[in-house]
Amino acid sequence: VSLGIFTLLYQVPKPLAASHQSGALVLLSTAIWLTHELKLLKWIPK
Repeated sequence: VSLGIFTLLYQVPKPLAASHQSGALVLLSTAIWLTHELKLLKWIPK
């Protein structure tokens, strides 16, 4: 919440903030998908 308040106070351009959030969403989604895929493997070489 405080990060959002600071973003508004320091007047970060909204398109820049939105693109940053979109990138974070893609990164998080990829990490969740990769974790799910790795759990499906029965044998992981060490």
